[in-house]
Amino acid sequence: MSLFSTPFSPDRDAAVVTGAGNGIGRAIAQALVGEGVR
Repeated sequence: MSLFSTPFSPDRDAAVVTGAGNGIGRAIAQALVGEGVR
C-alpha cells in the first residue's frame, strides 16, 4: 500500500502519524519502566 497511490488526506495522514507516535511513545515508556523495575 503506497502512501502516494491515493489523493492526499490530511485527516487520515494525521491520524496515522499520531497513532504511530503514540505507539512508539508507549513502547519507550514501557521499556523504561521495565528497566527501572529490574
